[in-house]
Amino acid sequence: MMRPEDWSNLFCARDEDEEEYIPADESSHSDSDLEPMDIEETEYEDEMDESPAIQVGRTQVLRNRLAEEDLAPKVKYVLQAMKTVGLDVPIFLDALSWGTEECTRDGEIRYQRSALLQSKELSGILLHWWKAPKQSRVKAAAPAMEAFAATCSQAIFHRELKGVADVMLSPVGKNIEEDTLTGVNFKEIIHQMAVWAPTLWTTLWNLAYTPEQQKRNTSKNPDKVN
Repeated sequence: MMRPEDWSNLFCARDEDEEEYIPADESSHSDSDLEPMDIEETEYEDEMDESPAIQVGRTQVLRNRLAEEDLAPKVKYVLQAMKTVGLDVPIFLDALSWGTEECTRDGEIRYQRSALLQSKELSGILLHWWKAPKQSRVKAAAPAMEAFAATCSQAIFHRELKGVADVMLSPVGKNIEEDTLTGVNFKEIIHQMAVWAPTLWTTLWNLAYTPEQQKRNTSKNPDKVN
């Protein structure tokens, strides 16, 4: 069995030259009541700009090395390490994801957080959280994922609608006249919507034009306006 102090280094990645990682002082590991949204975005908004290609490349190197190995023993090893230091997967993921002030600012944790958020594997992870593989008996997190997706969609729609507000609004203080209605340029509106509100436009487009219709009507363009 490894010593308790050895577990603290288990999650710490090493550079290709195997430069030793020196853990932070124990005094910096105190609990924090800080909520993720209490941190000003400007304090860590540049984190995603820290050479994401490096993290992505590192993950691919590790994946290639593990291609012929059974990952289950390694995963169990890590889970045992977390158990030894009083963590489980939910607590670990929350801490990694800006869960505490210390984890937000720690350089090594920031590196690993960026590696996850920039990884090609993230979309597959989220997909499995939403719908677990058929052979799994565990109920996936579909309700939580769908509620989260709805919240994100509403925020995106609200932001995108602000971008097309000038195109969609009628002149202030004027009654709508016949010339106003007949002078509407629908092609321009469609163009503006597609450019400045792509998520909303794509959503409405797919709601109005089902995959079955797309298969049948291969020569028709639903954006066409006569």
